[in-house]
Amino acid sequence: MFKLSHLAVLLTIAVTVYSQVDINPYRDCGYHDVTNVEIVGCPRAAQRCTLDRGGEKILNITYDSEYSVEKAQITLIAHVGKEEIDLSHEIPGFQRDGCKATTCPIKYGEEAVFSDTLKIGDRYPSGDFELQVLLIGDNNVIFCNVILCHMNDG
Repeated sequence: MFKLSHLAVLLTIAVTVYSQVDINPYRDCGYHDVTNVEIVGCPRAAQRCTLDRGGEKILNITYDSEYSVEKAQITLIAHVGKEEIDLSHEIPGFQRDGCKATTCPIKYGEEAVFSDTLKIGDRYPSGDFELQVLLIGDNNVIFCNVILCHMNDG
């Protein structure tokens, strides 16, 4: 027979497990090179970062490079369901030069900061989507992070 003491133990375990879950809109792509991500105005406690169409967000990513490279390029990809939208090619005037957002050359084993302003224009999808941010140099991924987003169109 199920006792009240068993219920108390189960509730304690459930609360402990839930409190250890990291609920935030930032996800590592699997390279484990990003040590911190911040989008100004998107709290870490949020499940998704809300973007306002026509607005801007400052993106700061701290990373440890596994490679030494002279130059780097930024790639932004929006994932909506199974569809991928390469925003770095879709956004008119998008600045792909990663060295404008981080110090180049990038050196192996050194911590660095990538800081860029995202202009949230018409090419971004509506509703919920994942925004993948990559910094690539010499055909190597310097860092990769996914941000869970929600577009506020109104």
